[in-house]
Amino acid sequence: MDKIERLKKHVKENKAVYIKTAAGVAVGMVIGAFVFPRKSITNEQNIRAYFANKFGGYKPTNNTVQTISMYGNVIGRPGNRVIDLDTMREYKSQSLAAISAGVSNTSMWRHLNGEYSEVNGRRFARILEEV
Repeated sequence: MDKIERLKKHVKENKAVYIKTAAGVAVGMVIGAFVFPRKSITNEQNIRAYFANKFGGYKPTNNTVQTISMYGNVIGRPGNRVIDLDTMREYKSQSLAAISAGVSNTSMWRHLNGEYSEVNGRRFARILEEV
């Protein structure tokens, strides 16, 4: 019981410190949520806009739909199409396939080049164009 009494005494003596620390953490989390909001990429247009903005060429205007369609092919090369071998879904680029699988472009590239047998439990392959 001696340890419990010492703990109670310690908490009473340092109550203000604990309250200030908790308040500081809460305020920091709220500020962090506004300063560093989570970015959610939900559809193909948002993905295109995100990559176009990241790598240049995307200029937000009042007519965003036209801007996105103008710079829509920024993600990957059109000749680097990829197919998910499990679902048979085709992706226009390696980057879109990587986003869908939830992995980095580097991991997807390594998988497509044979270094990894799968990425996040999924298997992909490049779609070769007929000449």
